[in-house]
Amino acid sequence: MQLPGLAGSCPVARGQASHNTTHGGATGRVKRKETRMFAVIKTGGKQYKVAANTTLLVEKLDAAAGDTVEFTEVLMVGGETVKLGAPTVAGAAVKAEVLEQTRGVKVINFVKRRRKHSSQRRKGHRQHLTVVKITDINAG
Repeated sequence: MQLPGLAGSCPVARGQASHNTTHGGATGRVKRKETRMFAVIKTGGKQYKVAANTTLLVEKLDAAAGDTVEFTEVLMVGGETVKLGAPTVAGAAVKAEVLEQTRGVKVINFVKRRRKHSSQRRKGHRQHLTVVKITDINAG
């Protein structure tokens, strides 16, 4: 099937190939996406996908600003090859530097009892958090 109004040099225009093939233009080279090493870690009851040189907000850690912490609960390491843990990857670790200790935004819990109970309660909470910068991923 030839598409109207398109010249015949492109195989897509001639109806011979789809856009998903390795159609690299005049040189025929295919550009490959660079794979970046990442890891999935578990800390504070949550899981985070991290890569090197990224900052992250996690639950409060017992460390001062400038300290180095190591996360050993690594559930997965990815990049060129993928390593899955059962439940953790043996020997894998992620090193991070603590940037600061902070608190999250205020969450307000407002309770109002309706009808005959004319009472209201307003309670606020700010979660303690730690800002870390991932420095190194060791695949183990």
